[in-house]
Amino acid sequence: RVVTSTSKTGEDVLSDLVQEAEALPPDGRPAAPGKPSTTLVVCPHVPGWEDFEEFHEFYAEELKNGDVFGPPFALKIVAFHPDTQAADSDIKPGDEVVVRGPEGLLVADVK
Repeated sequence: RVVTSTSKTGEDVLSDLVQEAEALPPDGRPAAPGKPSTTLVVCPHVPGWEDFEEFHEFYAEELKNGDVFGPPFALKIVAFHPDTQAADSDIKPGDEVVVRGPEGLLVADVK
């Protein structure tokens, strides 16, 4: 499931994340047929997050490096930012990046 947040602050995005987490299967159980098992929340309206450092600070501090929903929901938040680069990676703007899920299905295709 892909959701575009209309939130303009990190605090409001956190509320959106809680709402989306509550819609996922509890305790890491498999999703029922036709129900989402994961959610991508896109946050294009938080002005400060155009800057990677500010975005990363929110992720590290407020989202506890993705573990903020560990105990209550058994979920991990994975952050994606256009300026994120994997260590030892030669990915450059304009490169094609394909991410495949566990079954080999296309999850994301970014150019």
